[in-house]
Amino acid sequence: MVAAAEASNVWLVTPNDEGVFAGAAEVSVAVCAHPVQVYLDLAAQPERASEAAEELRQRLLVGAL
Repeated sequence: MVAAAEASNVWLVTPNDEGVFAGAAEVSVAVCAHPVQVYLDLAAQPERASEAAEELRQRLLVGAL
């Protein structure tokens, strides 16, 4: 994470379906969902989540799909 100049949010979500962990990876000490799952989750959220989804798409998904 990077400090934000303005308001920022962190969402911790308990999934309804264990399938969201398909392709998960351990990064440092955290288990992270696959970037495609994170993109889909962000794209469905309000506020600046769509901006975060686009940033994730540009950094991790372009060329990977």
